[in-house]
Amino acid sequence: MMYPMVSPFFIVMELIVYGLFLICLRHAWRAGPEAVLRLPSLLRTGVFHLTLVYMALFGASVAALSAFFYWSTIGSLERQSDSVIEAELTGLAEQYRRRGVPGLVEIIQE
Repeated sequence: MMYPMVSPFFIVMELIVYGLFLICLRHAWRAGPEAVLRLPSLLRTGVFHLTLVYMALFGASVAALSAFFYWSTIGSLERQSDSVIEAELTGLAEQYRRRGVPGLVEIIQE
């Protein structure tokens, strides 16, 4: 079984990620369990609340923009399909006036 050649770039990137993981693990080991208990104090900071407000505003903006694009696209498709149906009906009505029912049946069967 032949293995594909791995780029040296990916090997270096993997080593960097493992190194960063080990550094974070070392800091977490040194900080001890009291570092985990300090997390709720972060949740009460003004910066965290401001971040939540900005995230909510961004989410609402994305939702509004998506809704606008959705309704615009639906409206455009509806107008386009209505115009195609109207043109078909006009053409069939014209064929009925010219050739009568037998001619209309022949056109529809084509």
